[in-house]
Amino acid sequence: MLRFTYNLSLAETTRQLGRSLGATKALQTRAVQLLRACLLLNVQVVERSPTPPMA
Repeated sequence: MLRFTYNLSLAETTRQLGRSLGATKALQTRAVQLLRACLLLNVQVVERSPTPPMA
């Protein structure tokens, strides 16, 4: 998430991680997929949760 949080280029991110370009792309893809899944799960949980009674 370095690329998005710190606005780094792919080359800068690769240097920071000490990984190859391919490994950095793979890590980025998995991180974005995991974040997407977590956000979607959170949205689904919020949508399905009952509204609390008014006090």
